[in-house]
Amino acid sequence: MQEATSSKNTKELDSSFRLERAKEHVLRNWLPINHKLLDELRQELDNPENIHTVDSLLVKIKTDMGLFLHCLQVLIEEHRNTLESEINPINLFYTAGVERLKAIIKNPNLDKNVHSFENMSENQVAALQHAFVSASAAEAISEKQDIESDYGFLVQILRSLGENLIAWNYPKTYSRIVGKKVSLQEIDQEFFDALGFTPQLLALSLIRDWGLNGDICYALGDDTEGFYKTGNSLRRICDLSDKIAIANDPAHYLNAKETWEEVKVKINNILGANGVGLIQQRVHVNCAGYIDSYPEMFGTFDDFNPENHIITLEQMDPMQRNQWIRFCSGQSKELLISLYSGFGKKVNRNDLLTLVKEIIPQIGFTGGCIYTLDQRTNLLMPRVKIGNTRLLNCKPLPYQDELKRESSPIIMAYSCNSPIIKTGVADDMGYVGFIASVFGGSRKVGVLYLEMPDSRFRTTSQYSVQQFKAILQALNDSLHLQ
Repeated sequence: MQEATSSKNTKELDSSFRLERAKEHVLRNWLPINHKLLDELRQELDNPENIHTVDSLLVKIKTDMGLFLHCLQVLIEEHRNTLESEINPINLFYTAGVERLKAIIKNPNLDKNVHSFENMSENQVAALQHAFVSASAAEAISEKQDIESDYGFLVQILRSLGENLIAWNYPKTYSRIVGKKVSLQEIDQEFFDALGFTPQLLALSLIRDWGLNGDICYALGDDTEGFYKTGNSLRRICDLSDKIAIANDPAHYLNAKETWEEVKVKINNILGANGVGLIQQRVHVNCAGYIDSYPEMFGTFDDFNPENHIITLEQMDPMQRNQWIRFCSGQSKELLISLYSGFGKKVNRNDLLTLVKEIIPQIGFTGGCIYTLDQRTNLLMPRVKIGNTRLLNCKPLPYQDELKRESSPIIMAYSCNSPIIKTGVADDMGYVGFIASVFGGSRKVGVLYLEMPDSRFRTTSQYSVQQFKAILQALNDSLHLQ
């Protein structure tokens, strides 16, 4: 026990040391600054005929993440002793006034930035785009939630700070990790294993050093200092905004399509029928600095249209249309690719038979059932039995029956947005596990339920859920369900 405790303490000390070293490194090198925008701003400020306000300067400063956060850092340091716990740090720009902002912008130290947009990677572009799409969404949503819109923008930019600092200051490590296209939880673990900290830990540690208020830290996931009402509202706004940015980038996020199905209803509920258009307007304004300065690299930076991006990607090759296929191997992978190559414009019964009789057993699932909802009876009906099920009695189920919900994985899965997973269930033959999930997207057509012996779950646990999702996506696509 003592050895285990000692080992844990050693790891924590090592992680803490690596985080402190990383903070020194990123503060020394920071983020790239858009020098074309900076030169343009300086020329405008030198022209005595131009009339400037804090608002007009802030609109342009916000279009460059590096410059915006540099200015904020300087102002925070100057007002560290007067920062109030509830303050919106954006107010510091107004406290400073035009002349002080001019001095910060004209400081020659800004010209010594070590990073450059000229040789940036695709992953660095994607990290910046995620920051600005999510921050623009947070800006629009905050306004409807009785929170200052620029406060929402700032907090979401700070939520993206850690990832962007890693993308620019540890570019090889960053590209290697995000190139794996695993889940967000797995990505965090990958970052921790490689660097000793996650993007969130890096951002939080820097923000605490700056002395920013509890609301911001709470919004970034820090629960150590109690509950903050505004921070909780900001956290919910930013969680939604992150998902909106994920949905807009299906090329980099495997769960973009299912995420879009989840968030598009929320966008309409909060922002109205033109919610996507409102976010698009914000993205266009906030990305103007990058697009105007580097159109060849950022020309599509403000292209916010999740629905269109997802459809476009699905019209490409099978590995793009169903990105979960990459987690399959051997014959099961070949069968899935072959299945997709044969899809026509109409539903083909043979495609479903291939999935049920060949692909699912080949991947290792030994039994299961496909349920669909009967609209007349409100019953989930077992339509296709797969192999031999050990835990499930395939019979009609009332999906609205709350009493049966906890004991029925089918009813439970139908009411959830993510798969229901359980392993280690004992029966006469040993131990077995199952995965169940609703299919049909927002239409919620039915439930796919599959079982796998525990022994196989243990040997393929890293990819079992991803392989299930490959089957689930193939089921949706074979039935032409969007």
